[in-house]
Amino acid sequence: MIIFIKPNVKKDRYIAPAKKVIKALSSLSDIECVLSRENSLLLFGNEDYCQKTIEDCELLVSIGGDGTVLKAATLALEYDLPLVGINAGRLGCLCAYKSEDIIKREINPFINLKASKRSVLSLDYKDKTYTAINDFVFASKNSGYTVEVKIQVGENEFLYHASGVIVASATGSSAYNAAARGSIICGNLAANVITPICPFDKEKNSFVFDNKNDIIVTNNRMDDPIEICCDGVTIGIMDSELVVKKYCKELLLMHNKD
Repeated sequence: MIIFIKPNVKKDRYIAPAKKVIKALSSLSDIECVLSRENSLLLFGNEDYCQKTIEDCELLVSIGGDGTVLKAATLALEYDLPLVGINAGRLGCLCAYKSEDIIKREINPFINLKASKRSVLSLDYKDKTYTAINDFVFASKNSGYTVEVKIQVGENEFLYHASGVIVASATGSSAYNAAARGSIICGNLAANVITPICPFDKEKNSFVFDNKNDIIVTNNRMDDPIEICCDGVTIGIMDSELVVKKYCKELLLMHNKD
C-alpha cells in the first residue's frame, strides 16, 4: 500500500509525533510512505520519502488535528483519494487514530477501515472555487458589531440580525455550528444546517435542509462589511450576492471499525 502523508509542519508540537508515525508506518512491510519533497527534507533532512508522488498513492493520511484533516481534504478531493486522519493534537473528532496507537502497531492499521461519504460545500468567489468540509461563515468584519444577512434556500427565506451566519455541512454541524448552539446532524446525511451567531432574535434557531438546495447569501446592509471564512480561513470580504452549493465530489473519510 502506497500512502501519501500530509503532516502539520507549521506547529512545533506536531513535528515529533509526525516523525515517529512516519517511521513506524515505514517499518511495516506492506506500506510505503510518500511525502512532498519539502516535507521530506524538513522532517528527515533527505529525499528518501519523495521518490514517488501523490499520483502513485492510494490513500492520503493526515497527521495533526482536525484542522490538518480539513487542509488535507483539499488534496483528497483533487486527487480522488480516501482520507484518514491521525490525531497528534487535542480533540481529533475527524481522525480515525491517535498517533500513539499507530506507533505501537505491528500490522497495517489501514486495512480495517470503514468509508464514510461526506458531502462538501462549495463557493465561487473572485474567480476561484472554494471547498469547505465543515462550513462557510459570513460574519461581521468588525468585532462586536452585527450584520444583517438574508439567506434563501429554495422557497425559504430568513433574515438574520446577528454577528454572523454559519452555513455548515453535516460533517461541520458538530464544529463551530455546535458551539453556536446549532443542530447537530449525522455526518453522512445529505443535509446542511444554517445557524445564526449571537442573533438579536432569540427565536431564530438553526435550520436543517436537504443539501441539494443552493444557499443564496445576501448582505442586506452593504455599509457593514461581512467577512467570508472557509473552514476557519478568511478568504475575503463579501461584496455581492453569493451562492453556496453542494460540491460535485464527495469526500471519502475513513474511520476505524474497532
